[in-house]
Amino acid sequence: MENLIINFVDKNGNSKKLLTVEDMPKYIDELLSKSSQDFQSQKKTYMSDIYEFMNPEYKQILSSKEKTVVHQMFSTSSQLFRSDYKIDNQEERNIWNSIVLSMPKSNRKIVYRYLNEYDRMDVHVGDILTIEHSLTTTIMGRKFTSSYNYVGKYIIRCKSQRQTKAHDVSMLWDSNYSILKGEKQINFEEGASFQIDKIKNVHGKPYIYMHEI
Repeated sequence: MENLIINFVDKNGNSKKLLTVEDMPKYIDELLSKSSQDFQSQKKTYMSDIYEFMNPEYKQILSSKEKTVVHQMFSTSSQLFRSDYKIDNQEERNIWNSIVLSMPKSNRKIVYRYLNEYDRMDVHVGDILTIEHSLTTTIMGRKFTSSYNYVGKYIIRCKSQRQTKAHDVSMLWDSNYSILKGEKQINFEEGASFQIDKIKNVHGKPYIYMHEI
């Protein structure tokens, strides 16, 4: 039986490599090695971002794992910290909640959350809404009105600074750096509860007014 020849082509249809079946294991090992190198390179860049943008004070006191969690939370990976996300994320959530608890309590009277499809919106006036994960909010009331495809909005009236479960986590970042100019991120401790005061329909989107309890 003739040896089977496998022709690999790139995305443009150009021939890249001719392999026999016997060559396949070695070629796969080479691919895995290259992928691992690429991953390590990306990880190095990823971690350098953390060191560049973190507040020098926290850069010194947080562990490498804590820094990685912080970067994930402030990037597009923040959904990993939701209690309703279908992965085993308890360790990361525990680390993040511990960091939140170590941050100064917020003195803001009102904070906002721009909702995505995973946020609870099936509520009525008088309902108690308890968020099992650390709820991310912002002080910017009109932050995403033209640039972000949000599906609704929480308008949250916080307890006093002494009693609130809201913490100013934006202090983790160097004051010279802001993901969005002027943004200040406020996170609630896990398990924070709110009572629904009012629900308005604004341009087809639910604006849910609530107060921290």
